[in-house]
Amino acid sequence: MNKLKDFLLQPFISPKILHSIPGRMRIHIPGLKHLRDQPFVQGIDEKDFIHLIQGIKDIQVNYPTGNIIMTYDEELLTEAQICNILLSIEKTILKYRKHIIQLDEEQMKPMIDQLKKLCKDSKDLILGKELELPHEIWL
Repeated sequence: MNKLKDFLLQPFISPKILHSIPGRMRIHIPGLKHLRDQPFVQGIDEKDFIHLIQGIKDIQVNYPTGNIIMTYDEELLTEAQICNILLSIEKTILKYRKHIIQLDEEQMKPMIDQLKKLCKDSKDLILGKELELPHEIWL
């Protein structure tokens, strides 16, 4: 089984805030270090997500350490909301993990595009709820 499948079939370990000052957080996500070489992740440019979530200014992902440094506008987002965003993404991946691991590289792009659209449009993201991906994405 490849690393992505191993990662997606394991229970997630919740993100942990390592350091925080107003407007900047360093967050550790244990499974992140196993994903960099996977087709699912290669199709994602983290910088694309910055513009989708109002208030996030920058994101730096260090896959070898499993850490993310995120700068944000503390007038628009709180630490709790950022943690909810990560939780929402975690819940969504867990919900759809069996579908995700069956996708080939061609099928990944529409799924990633759908995820980006949901991140931009969904109020549930900031509430920590799982996102609903349309059924047709898996066909």
